[in-house]
Amino acid sequence: MSCTCTFAPPTAPTAITRVLWVLFALICLGTCSGAKCKPATPSPSSKPTTPPATRSQVPVVYTDWHKGTQLTPERTELILRAAQESRPQDRALWFVYVPIIDRYEISAMAFYEPDETSPRVRKGRYADVHIRKEAHLEGVRVVFGEQDRIAFNQVGRYAQVSPAGSSFPDKLEVPAPKWLPFPVPWSLGGQGPLSDPELVRLVDFARGNFSRRADDTDPICSIRRGGFNDKGAVDRFIVSTGVEDLVGSYIEVRRRGSEFEVTDSGAWADSLTHALRKQ
Repeated sequence: MSCTCTFAPPTAPTAITRVLWVLFALICLGTCSGAKCKPATPSPSSKPTTPPATRSQVPVVYTDWHKGTQLTPERTELILRAAQESRPQDRALWFVYVPIIDRYEISAMAFYEPDETSPRVRKGRYADVHIRKEAHLEGVRVVFGEQDRIAFNQVGRYAQVSPAGSSFPDKLEVPAPKWLPFPVPWSLGGQGPLSDPELVRLVDFARGNFSRRADDTDPICSIRRGGFNDKGAVDRFIVSTGVEDLVGSYIEVRRRGSEFEVTDSGAWADSLTHALRKQ
């Protein structure tokens, strides 16, 4: 904060003018030392940028597979740092989902606010962040250190479908695990993308089928276009719930006109991708 008062004494001051000059100086000093002194206006180049989100500002969602296990403050900061590095310039961080957390590895999806929103579908971007302990080999033995490091940080695209029969509220809220966003569907055989109405019908059908199972609260973790025995089929889909690199269930769905039917179902442990490749 700075303030400048400009005054100049007369070249040949008399006793009276000398007194007046001193009074003027005292008044000016009192004004500049008070609360009315206006601070200098910052230049455009010093305009502050949006600060990164802090731990207290970003909600974290966990799966039922890791009840009671939560991120330490240090691991949370590491994920937020990675999410900030990948954050689209025009989007704020929405929330963080942690599907895998243990002593040696963390898998997190940092979701940014949606790019597109309709009554039943939201689409946007997320940071796929993997944290692992530092490790090295001693002979044939892997020795883990105590230091966490960011092993993978890549931006992907997500879709979110509202519960059947309802629309998204105007206010952006953190969803319950069952209604979490999931990576946009991808094709096993190069088929084109699903339209939003097709995606809504498929997800509504799949959730209705999974709701009759014990894994009703698990979120959809992936949708693949194509079948187990015909990866290029345009009328087959594999919808999976759970945690893709840990455990979950899947159904293979065939579309007949505007209807769907389940043609296969099962479960996996360790890796869904590995399970599907064995088919």
